[in-house]
Amino acid sequence: MLPRLIFAALFALALAQEAERKPEKPVKLTVTYLANEGFHVRLGERDFVIDAFVAEPYSIYASVPEKVYSRLVGGEEPFGAIELALVSHVHGDHFQAKAAEPYLERHDETVLATSPQVLAKLDETLAGKAKAFLPENGEVETLRLEGIRVDFLRLPHSGAANREIQNLAHVVDLGGVRVLHLGDADASAKNLEPYALHERELDVAFVPYWWLHSADDRRLVREAIAAKHVVAVHVPPAEIDDVREHLAEHAPEVILFEKALETRELAPLRSR
Repeated sequence: MLPRLIFAALFALALAQEAERKPEKPVKLTVTYLANEGFHVRLGERDFVIDAFVAEPYSIYASVPEKVYSRLVGGEEPFGAIELALVSHVHGDHFQAKAAEPYLERHDETVLATSPQVLAKLDETLAGKAKAFLPENGEVETLRLEGIRVDFLRLPHSGAANREIQNLAHVVDLGGVRVLHLGDADASAKNLEPYALHERELDVAFVPYWWLHSADDRRLVREAIAAKHVVAVHVPPAEIDDVREHLAEHAPEVILFEKALETRELAPLRSR
């Protein structure tokens, strides 16, 4: 009887050791382009959208195509039941109340978190259900949901005429995978310095394409942000060919999305 028990114990130990030797299943991080700076990001079963509510063209910038917008509002794949909706700022190429309200009326499961300027554009009832964030320059405010953490960073909007715009950058942590979205932040080492983004081990950074023009700009992205994957955003459709050519020559590692619902699966920095 004793040898049989010993054998069973040794067999169980061997199975446990074999399980430990098996590599972890890779985390599937998918990024789907909507328009301009609008994206849907999913890690496993957790997801969020940012700057997604843009249903009509604004100035020279792209909007979410009607069929894609209908799928978003209808909760059809790839969107489903989105947990979190973020908006970087109030400009019409990033947020349109007429596009946001039908979605928010239909999806109580989605938490909208953004600036007071954005919420002021919404119907009062819908705005009352949302969460407002507006840290001081150089400071951080944090939202915690189950399995998701968002750090809101205050970064000045590019251009002197836009200094009154409440531009929020976001670091979204999905189970240890970290995504940075800068909104229309001014490309400045001084503005980034208080946040020490290069120490956050970022997996993906959505960076306005004007942050990638010169060698100094690209060095700033490499050193001050230091993300594994960099995505160029806010490219006017009429300039897509020029930007693609520029990146191919000067920054071929940078990802450029061109069509709504274009999706990339990106490997995180490491399994966390």
